Amino acid sequence: MQVHAAPLALGPLRLVHRPDWDSTQPTLAGHLHPKHRLSNRTEDLRLPCFWLRQNTLVLPAFGMFVDGHLIRGQRHRIFAIADAEVIEVPNSRPDAYG
Repeated sequence: MQVHAAPLALGPLRLVHRPDWDSTQPTLAGHLHPKHRLSNRTEDLRLPCFWLRQNTLVLPAFGMFVDGHLIRGQRHRIFAIADAEVIEVPNSRPDAYG
């Protein structure tokens, strides 16, 4: 294992632990463990998701002991993970808000 000072450049990407919403470069981040809530009358699921906000993509985390930051219907793109599929959440794109 190697520890690097943030940000770490990987080609055109910046890798950081905490999201940097002000970055003008494409950035991959962790730390928040984003989740999307999907519910109906019989189920209430909190699915891990990728969260794209500005130039930063926040990566999901998996595991029984990992809690996450619940992403609500904000003006960001959300890609929920259900079973073996990644599904873009409808109305999660900025252009969906007119």
